[in-house]
Amino acid sequence: MYIPKEQVNELLRNVDIVDIIRNYIPLSKKGNNYVGMCPFHDDHSPSLSVNQQRQIFKCFACGEGGNAITFVQNYENISFPEAVKKTAELGGYHLDIHEEERQVDPYKERMKKLCPFVKMCKLRRKFAKRISSCCLYHFFHILYTSITLLFIKNLPTH
Repeated sequence: MYIPKEQVNELLRNVDIVDIIRNYIPLSKKGNNYVGMCPFHDDHSPSLSVNQQRQIFKCFACGEGGNAITFVQNYENISFPEAVKKTAELGGYHLDIHEEERQVDPYKERMKKLCPFVKMCKLRRKFAKRISSCCLYHFFHILYTSITLLFIKNLPTH
């Protein structure tokens, strides 16, 4: 399914991120922003901040952030087109989507298989920032590179 970028941008302009996120977690107003418990990690105090004026969210504990669509996509663990449809449904916005077959890009299909690995890379970067010892950082870098090469080498080509 293909959704034109113009429609995605229009959807983001017409839905309120606070209303979308409130469908999933409770939010409370704190100053100009709204705060709540982040659903993307084990949260014990409100670390998720939602800026209604800028229409973005950010967790200051785990680093997750984005707009209304990315919140729905990450929370429900669904594809981007599905998240666009779900966000429009939650926001009461009508999307004019035509189901059309697109040619499958083999490069994109291969990258989809790497998706879990990409998440591991993000975690590696997060923990690498906290490592103070240069030697320990290089050890993890070498380990990560070795795993990367083995993973990519063993991916099926079709």
